Amino acid sequence: MAILLGFIVFFVLNGIFGLFIPVCVDIGGIATAMGMPAMGVPVQPVCISIIEVSSALNSLGGMGIGGPPNMAGMNMDLMLLGILVGSAALGLGPLFTSALAVNIVGVLLPIIAALIAGVIAGVISRGAASRGFVSGFSSVIVGYYIALVIVALYVFLAVGGAGQASGVDLLNLLGVGWLLGVVLITPIIVGIIGGMGGALMSAILASPIPASQPVATTTNIIQAPAPASAPVIIQGGGTSATGTAQPAQAQTTTATTTAQQVSQIKCPACGTLNDSGTTFCQSCGTRLRS
Repeated sequence: MAILLGFIVFFVLNGIFGLFIPVCVDIGGIATAMGMPAMGVPVQPVCISIIEVSSALNSLGGMGIGGPPNMAGMNMDLMLLGILVGSAALGLGPLFTSALAVNIVGVLLPIIAALIAGVIAGVISRGAASRGFVSGFSSVIVGYYIALVIVALYVFLAVGGAGQASGVDLLNLLGVGWLLGVVLITPIIVGIIGGMGGALMSAILASPIPASQPVATTTNIIQAPAPASAPVIIQGGGTSATGTAQPAQAQTTTATTTAQQVSQIKCPACGTLNDSGTTFCQSCGTRLRS
């Protein structure tokens, strides 16, 4: 989906920019290459866009001077040709030939078209930067070559007979380097630009966890139960909830001693402890029971 959308965006923008991009022809360089005298030849390149040429020819036809030229059997719609060729071939093509002059607008427009297409592809394929680069690069490359194939077919069908010879002359004028540059080097340039736009946008839209946001972790803590403390029972007293259990033998001894003390009878005269059931004090003989 990202490659398809990026391809559509580049194909449309490339075609629209191709109508308005100024094509600068170096008349002096062409005259020199053809062995013609340079007298009266403009020193500065002549720059004109496809839409300006088409409008001028249509104006001439409306004035009765003549319509669009049909040179050497070529019947081509210049507006359609400009859309099919696009800004990439027209803007970066002059880098590979001396017949055309480089124009800054012609260089910027294909870069803008490729960058926008790459950004759109990066928005769809958000994630890693490598993924965005592949999407942007592929969409621009596909869009460029489809436009190039369509324009080649259109020119082949529109040119016949003597027009073929004109096409060969045009190729000789521009040079083989221009053909190789337009077919091989230009798509790589705009493809890399589109890939950079896709990688940048894809990386920006990736959603990593912010550094300030705490990461929730789950820790399982197993707490061993505390040992139960047996209450200490003291006869005649309360129950201690926090005391530590004494040995069983010590508890038995304490209980026995307390029971013996309770069962003895204290003499009211001398204070001697006498066994239970004794009638007279074993020390002073005082009567213990009435």
